[in-house]
Amino acid sequence: MTLNNPTKLIVLDVDDTTLHPEGLDTISLGCNREVYDKIVALTTRAMNGEMTFEESLDERVGYLQGYDYKKAIDYAASIIAPSPGAVKLLTTLSEAGWAIGLCSGGFYDIIDIIVEKYNLPVDFIMAQSFITAIFDDPTKDDKGRIQRFTGGFQKPIVDGTKKLEMIQQWASDLGISQENTVAIGDGNNDIEMTTWAGLGIGFNPKKTLAEKVDACVYDDLSGALEFIKI
Repeated sequence: MTLNNPTKLIVLDVDDTTLHPEGLDTISLGCNREVYDKIVALTTRAMNGEMTFEESLDERVGYLQGYDYKKAIDYAASIIAPSPGAVKLLTTLSEAGWAIGLCSGGFYDIIDIIVEKYNLPVDFIMAQSFITAIFDDPTKDDKGRIQRFTGGFQKPIVDGTKKLEMIQQWASDLGISQENTVAIGDGNNDIEMTTWAGLGIGFNPKKTLAEKVDACVYDDLSGALEFIKI
């Protein structure tokens, strides 16, 4: 997408903010129900601030080791969609000339697919990528191979500190002042970017975030437009 001298910037978290349901949780459900249950429990703890995001992510991705990558990603792509009101919010701001960034502790592997599928007007994405490997398996593709999760992912981790770094970098690169930035998130790892932004909004926020942001929006993400000066 070509930016035309935007004067305002909005950066959104992805999982359970811009997109729903949570990406890694949904990917794990495409692997195995037992793995899903373990990963969901860790996701909840991390978003509530009960463990660090890095600890949680390392452990969650580790549970995917050995599972069929394509099967899990295809499953997640069939389930994950923009959150209620997300398309309206992004379209309204894009048409008004805003720059739009997504910053996620999730994975390009699924985010890129959903952004393209729904033609979301996004200018920047910062996330991570799974590390996979190819194994011989005569029951799979015509070359007898299958792509599997290794249980690893490319670092650095996009945690709260990295999200703060990215909103600051994107604003600086575009010549946009701090007061003309907005950040929206839902969990503990969104505190840093939402408290730095000129306007910080929690979407169905966990308690730790709700106590820090300027405003909270529930159920419909386009409700954020009530607080944003377009």
